[in-house]
Amino acid sequence: MAGCDGYGRSQLLLYLEKKGLLPNEESPAMEVGNALEGAVIDLYAKRIGLVAASKKVADSTTWVAKNDTRRRVRSGIMFCTPDALLMAGGAIGANVQVKIVGVFMAKHWGKAGDEDGVPDYVQAQVQWEMHLLNVDITHVVALIGTDLRVYNVRRNQSIGNALAQRAEVFWSGHVLPGIPPPPDGGDAGDILIRSTYPKKGEAKPVSLEDIPSSAAEIVLAAAKRAARAKQAADAADAVLRESKQIIDLAIGNASGIRLRGEGFGLSMRRQKNRGKIDWQSYAMSLGGSAEDAERFRSEPYESVVMSATTHSEKVKDREIEDFLAEIDSL
Repeated sequence: MAGCDGYGRSQLLLYLEKKGLLPNEESPAMEVGNALEGAVIDLYAKRIGLVAASKKVADSTTWVAKNDTRRRVRSGIMFCTPDALLMAGGAIGANVQVKIVGVFMAKHWGKAGDEDGVPDYVQAQVQWEMHLLNVDITHVVALIGTDLRVYNVRRNQSIGNALAQRAEVFWSGHVLPGIPPPPDGGDAGDILIRSTYPKKGEAKPVSLEDIPSSAAEIVLAAAKRAARAKQAADAADAVLRESKQIIDLAIGNASGIRLRGEGFGLSMRRQKNRGKIDWQSYAMSLGGSAEDAERFRSEPYESVVMSATTHSEKVKDREIEDFLAEIDSL
């Protein structure tokens, strides 16, 4: 929603989640994170000299409350699920957010104790949580490899208010009326299409006149972009194939080549492929038939075949010309 998700999740993906159109599956990374979260909280509490527990400790004691039951803090349409809370005298002293950081995401994290060392997507998350919890600080506890780092992030009310406003706009403008954000080129767009039109392709083709006037201009602009992109991709494929053939001839019988030049690097290597198994012929060799093999065919699926043309075959699209000129200049 804030547009800074570290894993590339978009507003459309969030919309699909809120409408219940995504499978509720735990990814391997989530499984590891959930398994290690409690242990990281225990270690964090130990290092600051406190006790971590799931049940209430005496009000006069400062302790770390683990949210083992994933209780949500809710305010209207907004909610958050704190990993833990630093309790002091019966009140919330700080929010605690745990992150199990994978090897590919470690580069986004700075030195321990540096508030700016927390990635933007984590900043947005904890500002959201502090806004709903009405607390002024979050201890971000990140396990990066075997390095346990603690970052103190202070509340910024302007960011919290802006996030809350965006949430209201998103909820009232998309979720409640059932109007999805536009496709973003990711998997979410394909999920939206399949869930909205499960029997697509059965009706006759449409023309621009059949599309509602409110969407016709958007569709026409998208078609223009698609035509240009398709032509540029075709031109790129031709250039790539020709260039690979030239390099392949230069390699000869060698196993490969590595090239470095100003502004580019390229490596090519030959590899032997085992080839594909003709499972239908294999089944028939065992006494089966072509009909038997058909029983193991996967569910049919649809693909989109696109062709593009310019208004004049003699004049290439400027974007393609620019692309080819850039290739020629290398």
